[in-house]
Amino acid sequence: MDDRDGHDYQYVVKATELGALHHMPHGSPKPMDSTWINRATGKKLRPTSIDMLMRTLHLDVASRSVVELQRTSGLRISFKDEADRLLFSRQFDEAKELQIAMRRTHASAVFETMQAAKATVGSLIE
Repeated sequence: MDDRDGHDYQYVVKATELGALHHMPHGSPKPMDSTWINRATGKKLRPTSIDMLMRTLHLDVASRSVVELQRTSGLRISFKDEADRLLFSRQFDEAKELQIAMRRTHASAVFETMQAAKATVGSLIE
């Protein structure tokens, strides 16, 4: 059985590409609905699986089961018409390229204290 929720104009964002959504242009088509799915089966993820995915998506090193969840999960989004879906698809491809380019030239980190962050910034500037 298909879990598509009756929407015909859909696009699936891989969980590992979710960050590219931050690089979408202002005014991009807005989804009418979204559902986390297993991309291999098309079935909706259970709430516990979604919770695990959200808690571990940022991890570079994880258990085999978490890596598999990250690899197979996707956010299925539905649009009002084919034109919106196609525009979103083109813009999302561009956003993924921008995200890849930024990864090559940007660094980020989390620090325990503001003092540690300032010291690191100072070292980088030097």
